[in-house]
Amino acid sequence: GDENGNGIIDFLEVNNGNPNATDGLEVFDIMTPNGDGLNDVFVIRGIKKYPNNTVRIYNRWGVEVYGVKGYGQDGQYFRGESNGRATINGDQLLPVGTYYYTVEYTNASGKLQQLAGPLYLNR
Repeated sequence: GDENGNGIIDFLEVNNGNPNATDGLEVFDIMTPNGDGLNDVFVIRGIKKYPNNTVRIYNRWGVEVYGVKGYGQDGQYFRGESNGRATINGDQLLPVGTYYYTVEYTNASGKLQQLAGPLYLNR
């Protein structure tokens, strides 16, 4: 969405986030990839400041269903589709439910950091 009406989608705005976020990163833990333009991708506000990152999404059994290096770069976003090897065909729609994410990135001080938590997928 564009809450402040400036024509820039909120998750792309560097300074439009939670001041308590780690290294300026704010993870949105709900996504609804239904094409309405709101929460259609897994949003990590500020991730573009840390291009040296790896994002992984796991299902409830701990199986990786999505993984990418350079999340948020060159249009690489989780859209509720698997790119994991556990699926027969890549890019298959994942069912509604709770998933778990990990975000590893190198911060401005050169220190490897990790964020993790649940991600709810609804359509």
